[in-house]
Amino acid sequence: RRSLTRAEKQEEKLNMVAIQRLCLHTHLKGDKAKKEEKPIAEDEEKEELKIKKSVQDDKTPKEKSKKPKENLCHEILNQHQLLGPFLKPSTVKKRHTRITITFSYILGLLFVIGTFWDADKEGNNGITLASVLQKFSWKNFYIALAAMIIVMPLIKALKWLFEQKPITPEQTPEEHREILKTNFLKWKIGTVTTVIWWIFCCSACSIYSSNLDNERVYQWVITFVFTCIFSTIFVEPFLILIGMYIKDYLAKKVVVKSKAT
Repeated sequence: RRSLTRAEKQEEKLNMVAIQRLCLHTHLKGDKAKKEEKPIAEDEEKEELKIKKSVQDDKTPKEKSKKPKENLCHEILNQHQLLGPFLKPSTVKKRHTRITITFSYILGLLFVIGTFWDADKEGNNGITLASVLQKFSWKNFYIALAAMIIVMPLIKALKWLFEQKPITPEQTPEEHREILKTNFLKWKIGTVTTVIWWIFCCSACSIYSSNLDNERVYQWVITFVFTCIFSTIFVEPFLILIGMYIKDYLAKKVVVKSKAT
């Protein structure tokens, strides 16, 4: 009996040692798994904290005050007729297309302003530029406004002709073909119109410069420079702001109608 009890005790000890080893092994495995899971959990927590911080930052008044100003400056520079092609790239029109429209606008202003000066009247060929600057009056201002009003419809038409309708994957192949045909036809008409406009304006300006006396040529050039500066600083930003206000107003109206329905 004593030998049996000793054998049983030895077996129990061996079983306990085996169980302890298994427990240690599983415990070590669990620690390794936890260590591997910890960095993943930490990364997820960091991302959540970043998202929360960004949301809180968006709700702060500082960000709210900065964002509209940045968007406003971006839109003004992007849609500006004279500065836009050189300062801000557009996602709708290519830069060479925008420069073409801008050059057409400048030539149109030069041509229209030249038509207001009469070549039949006798002028002073010995007058200087400084004396002509002293004679700058409201007549030059009215001529500048009239030139901008006359040239603006043609520039709007050229913008529409050079505007390409985008192709989306939701459209069918037949719609893709129709869009490509209309885009090519509009581009062709816009290119021909631009070339004819350039030739006409350049020939008319050359005739004006040869027939006008020095006083009227100086008046012509001074009024043209004033028109470009006035359009760049005041007219273009004012028109862009009005267009943005109308778009926002129409968008809000559409949202109100959709909510009402």
